[in-house]
Formats: sequence, structure tokens, C-alpha cells
Amino acid sequence: EERRKRLEDLKKRNLAKQKELETAKKQMEEQSASSNIEQKLQNDTVEASEIKEIAAQMRRSNVEEINSIKEQTSKLQEKLAKGKKDTNFESTDEYKTEYLAKLKEKISTEVQCEIWEKPDFKTLMSEKVEQQNKKKPRPKAIQKLVDQLLKGSFMKSVLEKQNFREIKEQNDKKKQEILATKSVELINFLSDERISMFEGVLENLQMYDAFKDYYDETNTGEMDLKRTWISNQVEIFDETLMCRRSVTNLEFTSGGENLLAMYSPEFGNLDSNEPNGLLLLHNLVKKKPEIIIKHQTEFTSSTFHKGNPKLIIAGTYTGQILVYDIRAGASPILKTPSSGKYHSLPIYSINNYGLENSNQIVSTSNDGLVCVFNISNFSKALKKIEIKKSVENKYSQAVTMEEIGVICSANRVDSEYLYLGSDDSDMYQVYLGQVENNESVFEPYKKHIGPVTSLSLHPGDYYKNVDISKVILSSSADWTMNLWLENQSSCPLLTFDANDDYIYDCKFHPTNPSLFASVDGSGKLDFWDLNKDVECPVYRHDIGRSSLNRMAWSEDGKRIAVGDINGKVNLFNIDKDIVFCKQEESNKFQRVIDKYTTKMSKEEN
Repeated sequence: EERRKRLEDLKKRNLAKQKELETAKKQMEEQSASSNIEQKLQNDTVEASEIKEIAAQMRRSNVEEINSIKEQTSKLQEKLAKGKKDTNFESTDEYKTEYLAKLKEKISTEVQCEIWEKPDFKTLMSEKVEQQNKKKPRPKAIQKLVDQLLKGSFMKSVLEKQNFREIKEQNDKKKQEILATKSVELINFLSDERISMFEGVLENLQMYDAFKDYYDETNTGEMDLKRTWISNQVEIFDETLMCRRSVTNLEFTSGGENLLAMYSPEFGNLDSNEPNGLLLLHNLVKKKPEIIIKHQTEFTSSTFHKGNPKLIIAGTYTGQILVYDIRAGASPILKTPSSGKYHSLPIYSINNYGLENSNQIVSTSNDGLVCVFNISNFSKALKKIEIKKSVENKYSQAVTMEEIGVICSANRVDSEYLYLGSDDSDMYQVYLGQVENNESVFEPYKKHIGPVTSLSLHPGDYYKNVDISKVILSSSADWTMNLWLENQSSCPLLTFDANDDYIYDCKFHPTNPSLFASVDGSGKLDFWDLNKDVECPVYRHDIGRSSLNRMAWSEDGKRIAVGDINGKVNLFNIDKDIVFCKQEESNKFQRVIDKYTTKMSKEEN
């Protein structure tokens, strides 16, 4: 029993020792694992510190490199500045001749170029043509040299590369030897006129052929800048009267001493007590308004009566016609009924109708209505014509008659035809004579793609050329002007598209048959002489940034008035050589009209 007990005790002790061993093993394993983790952490920290040191080193090196680059750039800039000072292009002619001669010798040794031996523009161009015909490519070195020479940058680019001090240090004997060479011919060849001519040829090579003759006696293609077209600019502006208003019509009196100006208010900018309508008769001698006419409604058209220049006829926004006598003051002496029996919308044009002693006027409104009145009796219209056009429905193909929104009109006092400009971009011819149907509208003149802003009928000339008096000029909001012939509505003779904004007004000169002027929304006053150029104005005067609305010639053509959107009127005197026309110029303009008439007929056929 004792042995058995001892055995059991031994077994228990063995079990206890085994458990102690297992726990010891587990503790050892845990300690080893923790030691590994600590070692890894230590390794990681070491690596991180090494990486930080490397990054710091790289930053230091980058900063050093950047500083070195900055130092190098500053040194280069200083060198360039010194080089520019040393190689000053605007030095004396002696140093230029010396350097050019030296450069000629250097280039002749490297490349055999015939340009230096033949310093002539014509020979240069002829050689270029021959090479193009032979289709042999020019050597790259010579081509590069010629390109630099023609662009005008050859001398500058070479002078910048060389040090000019070497030439300054040469003795007088060397200078005389260089000047004795052919460098003088080279300097003449590289004159400013030749270089500018080369630059002009290069700029226009894409548009024109430099070797083709474009000469035309009717088209010089150049602005007449030598002539003094206008002078003695006078500005008419009174802030108390014309502030916040725009000029909408201008007209000189027959003697040219007075100027009738019509003003329209800016929308919503006038005081509540200030009337909308304003007409001023400016006395150009006294330089002040001779008469001030105000009306509650806005004036939309105005003109003088041809038979009695003391009478002013004005149309209003409500469709009423008013007649003022300068001697009677600012109140109307005659007016049409305000019941809307005739015009009910704005009257945008009023023209004299009939001979000089006639009292008839023709009014055109935006409601598609033309009325002929006798100013001695406004109670009844002598004629009433409804202006309509036929419009075809796209879906039902039904034809309906619609009214034409008239913006401007023009006529000759001794003619029964009235020309209308509409907001649908067409021009119409209306017969005012006796017809069975009042709706008498001819075929429209279709060319513009914007509203027709003004019309001008040619006044004719002193030499009675018939074809000249049949010319009509129209301007539009599509930035173009068209020159038409009466009863030729298929296409215009000429189209002028040299403007880059709306053209608000254009008028023929009263005495020079080939001259007319136009104003646009960019503030430019253009003068066109069709005897000299049919593509560009011969003179352009930039008045300012304000849009120019209206213009007018004096009866003798010696003055022109221009009105803008800010209420300012500018007066200019015209050169006397432009005002007085010779018969040769009239015949020349007749040939221009005949030329483009035959061209138009050929295109139609």
C-alpha cells in the first residue's frame, strides 16, 4: 500500500512537472515572439531614420542645384545685357558698313550666293521665278539667308550674335579698305524701303500672286492719305438739352447756315417732366440753337419743305404729322388728325413730292402705309397706298398678303417712284401715280440679309449723264452697302463690305458724282470714291467709340455733319478739290457704271 501510494504520488508529481514544463514552453514561445516584434520595430525605426536622412540629403542637393541654376541664369542675363549694350543696332553708319562688308566676305567664302553680287529686287524676283519654273530646290543655307533678308530680321539677328567691339577696334586703314568694296551697293539694297516692300510681299503671298499684274485704272486699292479730306472739326453739344439723347436725323438748310437736328431719348433715362420729342435748328454762324421745338411724343422723322425752307415738317411716334414755321415759334401751325385715320404707327420718313413749288409731301410709316398730303389741307390725304407683300405658307402653301415694316425711304421730287427700305432686309419700289389698285408694289430688291437702314438716290451731275442719275445706294445692318440701278432688282452692281459693324447711314455727295460717305456703329466716317476704288474707302476718319447714327451733306457739298448716339454733332469742312468735279471725273464714273452693268448682264445671261 505504501508502494502504491508512493507510485501515485510520483505520477501526480510527474503530471505536475509536465504541466509546469508546458507552461514554461508557452512562456518561452511568447517571450521569443515579443522579442522578434521588438527587433522588427527596431529595424523599422532604423530604416525610417535612414530614409529621412536620405530625403534631407536630396533636399539639400536640390536646393544647391536650384541656387546654382539661379546663379547661372543671373550670370547669363548679365552677359546678355552686356552683349545688347555692346551690339547696339542703332550705331553710326560707318560701323554698319564695316560690318556688312566683313559679313559679305565671310558669307561669300562659305556659300556662293548671287544675291550679294546682284543687289536688285527685280533680279532677285526673276531668279526666284526661274527657280520655280525649273523646279530646282534652293539650297537650305541660301534659302534661310534669303528668308531672313526678306523678313528684315537678317541684320539684327547677325549683329546680335557678333561682338561689335572687334569692328570698333579696327584702324582707319581697314575702314577705308572695307568702304572701297561693294558694301555701298549692299547698304542701298538693304534700305528701309526695300525691306518694307519685301515684308509687304511676304504678308500678301497667301492672298495675291506677287508676280501677277493686278493693275486696274478704276481700282487703285490704296487710301488717299496724302490729301486732306476733312478739316476744322466743330462739335455741337449742349448738356442741358442733348444729354441722354441720340441724334436720329440731320439736314442742312439750302444756304448751309443752319442745321436741323432731331433727337430721340434713351429709353427710360429722361425725367418725367421732360418731353420726348426734340428738334433743334442750330445756327452755325452764331453757334447756338435758333429755335428749340419740343413735343410730348417722340419725333421719328423731319425735313424742310422744298418750296418754303422756313417750314419744318416732322413725323411723330404716334403717327401724326406736324408743320412748324420758324418765324412763328415752337408751336405747330398745321397737323394731321390724331384719330388714327391715316397713320397709327411711327412715321419713319417724310419726303417732298412733286416739283419745287408743290405743297405735296409723302409720308411712310411702319404700319405699311404710304400717304400723300397737301400741307395746306391735312384733313384728307390725296392718296393712300397700303404696302403689302405676298407670303407663302410653308405647310398649307397658301399665299397671304402681309404688311411691310418700312424703316426708311427716298425719292426724287420730280419722279413718281418711291423707294422703301424695310425691316425684312428688302428694298421696294412703289409707283405713286394713278393706278387702279392702290396696292402697287414692284418686285423687291433682294440682296441684304439685315434691315435696310438708309437709302440714297444719286443726285446726278452738272453734265447730265443719264445712267449716273439712275443709281441707288442702300445700307444695312448686315455691315454692307449695295449699289443698285433703277428697275434692276435682280442683283446690285456692286457690294461694299469693308465695314465691321452696322452701317446706319450713307449718302451721295451732292456735287461729286463718284463720291459718297457712310457712318457705322464703331464710330467710323468713311469716304468712298468709286473712280479710285470699289473695294475699300479712300479715306476713313475714326471719330470715337460712340456709334454714329446719321450724317448729312450741305447743299454745296463743302460741309458734312455727323451725329452719334450720345447726342453730339460733329461738323467737318471738305477739301475744295473734292467738292468741285471735272467733266473727266464724271465721264470716268460713267465708264465705271457701264463696266459693271455689262458685267451684271453677262452674269444674268
